[in-house]
Amino acid sequence: MNVRGRIPVCGMISTYNGGGEGVKNLFAIIYGRVRMEGFVASDFGHLNAKFMSDMTGWLKSGQIKYQETILEGFERAPEGLIGLFKGLNSGKMLIKIAD
Repeated sequence: MNVRGRIPVCGMISTYNGGGEGVKNLFAIIYGRVRMEGFVASDFGHLNAKFMSDMTGWLKSGQIKYQETILEGFERAPEGLIGLFKGLNSGKMLIKIAD
């Protein structure tokens, strides 16, 4: 980490069920004068319209690529949820229930 570096923090899904690890290397944060700051998506609500416009264009032009894991059938929903928390998905986890 650079001296006076910044670490953005959003979400903590790895700790939802009591798992995950706590913050380590606090001395490096202290002596590096590093700043950790949390944020939530609603902090940036005022930018949503511009984001939607920009992102739509980038997706249509192919500038942005994305991955999805799609499971077919409502009966596979539990498998999808479990797989999501185990990290078995690539990109967004989706359950396709109809055409």
